[in-house]
Amino acid sequence: MSGNHRSGRKRKPTRVLQILGSPQAKGRENEPAVVRRAGGIEQPEILTDAAGAWWGTLYPILWHNGTLSETDATMLAQLCEVLADIDFTRDFVQRNGRFTPVRDRDGAVTGFEVSPAQRLLMALREQARGMAASFGMTPIDRSRVIAVGDPKSGPPIKAIT
Repeated sequence: MSGNHRSGRKRKPTRVLQILGSPQAKGRENEPAVVRRAGGIEQPEILTDAAGAWWGTLYPILWHNGTLSETDATMLAQLCEVLADIDFTRDFVQRNGRFTPVRDRDGAVTGFEVSPAQRLLMALREQARGMAASFGMTPIDRSRVIAVGDPKSGPPIKAIT
């Protein structure tokens, strides 16, 4: 009989079991120690003002939750830029409409099609959804992302208005 005797469900990391208060966390050995972190991540200077506003909203939450490390600055900056692009494109679509008329040779309207700006908005939202998932920002992905460090060591969380 061939196969891997260790196949099957992956073990949950000890840190996750500890956070959940599971008795399974006791007695596990040879697992990496939890790294406590201090300080934070500086906002990249290259961010636009709109993306910087998103950084100011997302960074404290992700740092507080422990799902952000120092190596994630570039990815978070890209997510902030995509969210800023969504805001701009959504405003454009609201002003100009989601659909454009389709006209025949005589100029009569024969139907409607999705506007290029609406298609761009849908693509940006899909891109943001995928990037947000990597930070555990959706309910299903929150269960898959492991927090690092002590959430209380980061900046205080602010209410999103």
